[in-house]
Amino acid sequence: MRAPKKKQTGISLFIVMVIVLLTAIAVAMGFKSSQFNETVTGNTAEYQRAYEAAQALVHDAELDIMTQSATGSLCSGTNCREYGSIADADTDSGGKMYFPMPDDLSNVQAGLYLSKKSGGTGCISGICYPLLNSSNQPYAFWDDATVVANLKKRAAHYGQFTGGTYGSTSDKSNPRLNSSNSWYWVEILPYDASSGVFSGTELAPTDMNVIYRITALVEGTRNTRSVVQKIVVGKKASS
Repeated sequence: MRAPKKKQTGISLFIVMVIVLLTAIAVAMGFKSSQFNETVTGNTAEYQRAYEAAQALVHDAELDIMTQSATGSLCSGTNCREYGSIADADTDSGGKMYFPMPDDLSNVQAGLYLSKKSGGTGCISGICYPLLNSSNQPYAFWDDATVVANLKKRAAHYGQFTGGTYGSTSDKSNPRLNSSNSWYWVEILPYDASSGVFSGTELAPTDMNVIYRITALVEGTRNTRSVVQKIVVGKKASS
């Protein structure tokens, strides 16, 4: 006598479907996590490139102030600023301007003030009258889209006045240093050296009538942006 066959309920098929579904969810979560990590890594790497470019730009601005070339020697040739020449122009690089010597500070300030008074930015070729807000206070001008768009036309660029180069196949340098991604401005801030109060053998930070504030701005891909500021003071060269 044969035993009766058991009725099939399809429970195995249900279990397999659940396992497949859970596996698909796990794969999708892993893919999403991998994609997120890739985005974060890419953003971090791009910001690091922008930050490194801003640091290099600040150094280039320092050389520009000291009238030195990218090699550290005294600047000579067509890349150098023309001492004594002031010419305003609403174009990229903004005309001609030079960093003042102690005896011609007033001439430079007058040229920059004239640019500002006439409705301009107060910057010529990356050298600027103090960039202040309506309350005559320093502010983050790079966060004002209208202001920074106008300032970019009057900015200086990497290597423009030092002869420095970037982005070649041989040196593998930072491509964010191109003129479409990076700009710097140097504000000329009046300083009264006689007003400094120091004790002991400490010296005033400068014996000149001016200090310089460098602002470097670099914009990268992925909506990244880096801003670096630095104060530069100098001492008169002894005879």
